[in-house]
Amino acid sequence: MFKNSSMKTRLLVPGVVLTLLPLLVVLGVVVNRQLEMGKNVGEGLTDLAFHDLENIANSVTALCETQDEVLQKSVDGGLNVTKKTISSLGSLGFGEEKVSWQAVNQYTNKPTTVQLPKMLVGDQWLGQNAQSGTASLVVDEVKQQVGGTATIFQRMNTAGDMLRVSTNVLKSDGQRAIGTYIPAVNPDGTANPVVSKVLSGETFRGRAFVVDRWYLTAYEPIKDASGSVVGINYFGVPMESATALRQAIMDIPVGK
Repeated sequence: MFKNSSMKTRLLVPGVVLTLLPLLVVLGVVVNRQLEMGKNVGEGLTDLAFHDLENIANSVTALCETQDEVLQKSVDGGLNVTKKTISSLGSLGFGEEKVSWQAVNQYTNKPTTVQLPKMLVGDQWLGQNAQSGTASLVVDEVKQQVGGTATIFQRMNTAGDMLRVSTNVLKSDGQRAIGTYIPAVNPDGTANPVVSKVLSGETFRGRAFVVDRWYLTAYEPIKDASGSVVGINYFGVPMESATALRQAIMDIPVGK
């Protein structure tokens, strides 16, 4: 009896092994295929995700470029209004009398005292008005017509430092930023791109630091009868004025 049982076991085990072995091989192949498929699917999803991110980035770039073009055209329009306003009052020039200015570097806040001829539009002195509640020639009329910020600069010296003598740009204390100036040389020793461009007789257009924040701007040289640059006509809008663009970008869904 035990002998027959032992015989059956010896016959059964190889049969079971021979039966299970192909199944194990098939199972291994299936699992390996599934792992490979999962890997391929994962790589495909990753590639798709990066492709979507690239499309989003390109769309945002195009949106920003379009907004920049629209704003720059608006700035150029504001500069034209400034020039027309000046022309309606006469031309820019200088009186014989000099006045004292406490000129403050807009980057370092370092003051310096300078004596400059009175800057006139027609026969009217632009004055030294720091009060936002008191009207200033040209710049306030421009703001009433098209908004934005307008400034008339006077050249301070041979280096080309440019002093704000009439402006509707306000400082943090609510006062007009007259008496602040753009230095020809930045604190790091590099040439200021705005002043450098203007002194070459060309109009600077683009992003620029104005008193205490960044603006999209246009700075056009003011020249005297001999062609020398004696000042600047400026118009600009704050960069943060593009709030709708910022919100549109923030609302774009990226993944979860």
